[in-house]
Amino acid sequence: STMLGNRAITYSCLLSGFRTLYVSPSATQTKTFSGDRIKDPLETSEVLRSFTRSSLQQNIFEKQFINRSKITLRYAFLNADRTRGIPATALLLDELQDILADNIPIIEQSTSHAPERLKRFVYAGTPKSLDNVIEYYRANRSTQGEWVVPCDAHGGEGESGDGDPQRGRDAVRFFLISRRADSEFQFDVDLALSRSDENPVYYVQYAHARICSVLRQAQQQFDWQAHRVEAQHMADLGIERLSSERELALCALLARWPSQVQEAAEQLAPHAIAFYLRELASAFHAWYNADRFLVEDQALREARLVLLGCIAQVLRQGLSLVGVSAPESM
Repeated sequence: STMLGNRAITYSCLLSGFRTLYVSPSATQTKTFSGDRIKDPLETSEVLRSFTRSSLQQNIFEKQFINRSKITLRYAFLNADRTRGIPATALLLDELQDILADNIPIIEQSTSHAPERLKRFVYAGTPKSLDNVIEYYRANRSTQGEWVVPCDAHGGEGESGDGDPQRGRDAVRFFLISRRADSEFQFDVDLALSRSDENPVYYVQYAHARICSVLRQAQQQFDWQAHRVEAQHMADLGIERLSSERELALCALLARWPSQVQEAAEQLAPHAIAFYLRELASAFHAWYNADRFLVEDQALREARLVLLGCIAQVLRQGLSLVGVSAPESM
């Protein structure tokens, strides 16, 4: 329910005139959702309060925003009559296992006039047996091929498929954050889990891992201690030796980082962070393929190692901001 509430509020705040329809099996659950997941966040968050007014929030079954977006809340147990005639762009079905399967196609008609590129369908619930509505939609309508469920015996999560759970979480987070709020989203599972340059999250994480590998080699071969480099000693490390086109382009990219973060925050545009990370990773990989870092010239070597450390630091910060890990080896 928390995820559904966050999505409904996010869509409504970011997209003017957006219509969201939330449906649960019972009036009690819908009222609880309206208060706990919609009304409370709108009243307690200083940011969200700027998108609505108290006079627009009083109706339990309808929350309006100053940008003309609206969240309509209904319930449908034995029939879908209460959802008829309500136009919606996003449909959120909660506790799907308790809604009669025959009613779901009727509820889905609420999105029939919405633009295809903006339509969203989010179905949530708890399966009570294999013979239930959730299992039908997972097996016949979903592109996902596995369940992920808590596993107390193994102290974590168990998957029916192979792979690292963290890798999957990172891929989903980065792919979602990389899309503008008003753009069409199509999630390619195979691409998200692939280890190739076409996978954006792998491309960025691999850049960080590559840098960590070079720094480890520098420590072993030249006793390089990156953490001991202080700003006041930068001039002594021959930073002026960074003169190639690729090195100067990387320095310019790094200089943009603080303003990039500020701009993304002010414009509520987290996708800008993902775009920047991909640009920085691309510039680094091009430099990595063109030049050697552990050269005999000490001044040049140390200048390049300092630049590598700066790139790694920004990559770590950026990945952390979007909730993605920064592995030191891959």
